[in-house]
Amino acid sequence: MPGHYPFGWLRHRLDLQDSHFELRTAHRFDEAVACPQREITYTDSWFYPPLVAHDGILLPTGRFELPITHILIAIGKPFDRAYGDFLILALGFLLGLRLTIQGTGHLTATAVRPGELVNFIPSDAELLTALGCASDFWNRAAAEERTLAFAAIHTYLAAQSYRHQYEQFAWQYMVLDNVHLLTWHRSVNYRRGFLSNFGNHGHRPPALSAEYGSPLPTSFRNANGECGRLTHLRNELLHEARWLGQPLGYAADATAHDIISDLKHFNSQLILGFLGIACRFRASVYDRQMHALDLCV
Repeated sequence: MPGHYPFGWLRHRLDLQDSHFELRTAHRFDEAVACPQREITYTDSWFYPPLVAHDGILLPTGRFELPITHILIAIGKPFDRAYGDFLILALGFLLGLRLTIQGTGHLTATAVRPGELVNFIPSDAELLTALGCASDFWNRAAAEERTLAFAAIHTYLAAQSYRHQYEQFAWQYMVLDNVHLLTWHRSVNYRRGFLSNFGNHGHRPPALSAEYGSPLPTSFRNANGECGRLTHLRNELLHEARWLGQPLGYAADATAHDIISDLKHFNSQLILGFLGIACRFRASVYDRQMHALDLCV
């Protein structure tokens, strides 16, 4: 019997099928969509943690789940919870959301507008093809590589639930480090550029750019053309508990915002890269616009 994976929350109907997967809108879809929209913590873009009474006052809950809206069916492959978790996570990434399998919840705000967390839009046909690439990655990957890949995608999506610059930067930089280690394990050519998997932080972004064919953002670079601006922010934050030279929460500026935006865009390209999703978006430069995924076929 093929694996069935109920998931949510997606506010539009989605019914697609190819030889490997079927995406099916769940029964009682209208009610599943309407229920969160009745909450005061729902906005057009985000759903914030529901409020619950605690010691006589209303506080955000520490964990919540959204209703099931769809079902993914893996044709010809029996139920495997870990496989289903990964595919739903990858599907959410492709749609710019953090979708979750039934039984998995959220700890912070979660995006509800498709495309909110990425700068690309796949067509329906591209969605199933890209999902097939994610499945192929999982089937070929070793256990450690699967864990790293799941962590990279999850952290990329969850990072955007935070509002402070230093929080978003820290989470997105963790994604960059994760993809470095994952690529070091998987690519002999990439591994040759480092003495060990602890290779120099400044060398990692250009090496990943070369490995996956995605442009290295100019905002990462200092006057010498190296990734000094990026690594300086990283070292100051992680080793000194400072952001832009000040204690955390005491500084923010437009330059740091640009670096974070570029890092987010670059990380999304790297994720598409290690999943083996060949597309023209991976060669794009961040320009504050949405792009077509534009698979290379």
